[in-house]
Amino acid sequence: MNEFDWFLSILEKQDMATIASRFNVQIQGFDKNIQNAPVIRLRNAIKEYLNNGLLRKKKRALNYQQMLNTIADELNLKSNTLEEFIMQIELDNEIRPYQAFAYLYINFQKIFEEKKDLLKGNMENNDFIFKGLIEERTTKDKIQSLINTQLGKDEIYRNLKSYENLLEKGELKNDYYLFREKIKGDVEILFKELIKCPKEKLLLVLFAFIIENENYINPEYYYILKEVKYSFENLKYKREASEKEKIIENNKMLQLENDELITYKNRFISLKEDNDNLKIKISLLQSNIKLLEEEQNTLKLASKNSEILSTLINNLIKEKNFLIITSEIAEFKNTPLDVYVREIKDFTEDKKIKNLQPYRDKILFFTRVSFETREWGKIKIYLEKNKLKYYELGHFDIASYMAEIIQFIYREELEYEFEY
Repeated sequence: MNEFDWFLSILEKQDMATIASRFNVQIQGFDKNIQNAPVIRLRNAIKEYLNNGLLRKKKRALNYQQMLNTIADELNLKSNTLEEFIMQIELDNEIRPYQAFAYLYINFQKIFEEKKDLLKGNMENNDFIFKGLIEERTTKDKIQSLINTQLGKDEIYRNLKSYENLLEKGELKNDYYLFREKIKGDVEILFKELIKCPKEKLLLVLFAFIIENENYINPEYYYILKEVKYSFENLKYKREASEKEKIIENNKMLQLENDELITYKNRFISLKEDNDNLKIKISLLQSNIKLLEEEQNTLKLASKNSEILSTLINNLIKEKNFLIITSEIAEFKNTPLDVYVREIKDFTEDKKIKNLQPYRDKILFFTRVSFETREWGKIKIYLEKNKLKYYELGHFDIASYMAEIIQFIYREELEYEFEY
């Protein structure tokens, strides 16, 4: 039996489900309800992950050493010796066998290796797995040893004294001191008081007995100490929960009051802002009326000048024979240049069939953005070879295109006049 199989043989179904959930072991069809997965599916899945971890695979893998280390750490035991560890395992029924196995493997590895055969034998005989690792002792001796090694007399007493603070002033506290005075740590008197005292005061009677005459370190009264501790810890929890609830309720009330104040404040600020905005709007409206009057006069003048400028531009363009070759057809729609636009695909088709007629004696304006660098280089060679006059438009919008075309035509006019 290898170590994986040995570990897996310790696991019951609930243990496998816990490990699968804790270490993200996926079981097809049971991702959301691992507890319902069959035992064989659980065992095979965990074994597959452990084998993959051994092979150092990255997916569906679980490192055996790291898994045991995590289980041992989360057990959160404080055992300095093997004897303390085994006594804790014997007395605490909530510790699962696989958890104890992991703790022994990680924290007492040398002993684990030396006693491996003994441990396997105990399992085969259905005995306590750690039987024979330490000298057998009575339960009383084990409890006494745990009290002495783990808690210590002074610490137990300090814990017990702290519980006195949980007793509210008044009847409860008075009864507690009365019981202490009556019982004085005597077990016979304790028995008599337990018979006649009401149920709600049983804890006070036990507390009054255990704290006297160092009864709290007597193994015979360990069960009383345990009951007192549990009851007071439970009381402490309920008190703290109640206090937290009160704090939460108070905070809610304060929050509601604060929200209401914020609402009123925001409403006041909003009204003030509305009033200020109204004043600003009135002032702006007055200014706008004046600006509109000025703009109306300006527009009249601009309209007149625009008509004159448009006439001059149209006359200048009409005097020139040119084409605009582009893929930016939409840019030229509804402009004076619309009728001069020719699509690139038409130019390309003419180029293929060597049809130069549409381009002779014309100035060809090309929008540079319509061509890639290599393509534009070939077109330039073609234009120059066929002595076609062209100009490269280097901008990206209609206003810039128009400005470039008019400037080019205007320069042509000046050169023409200069020559003649």
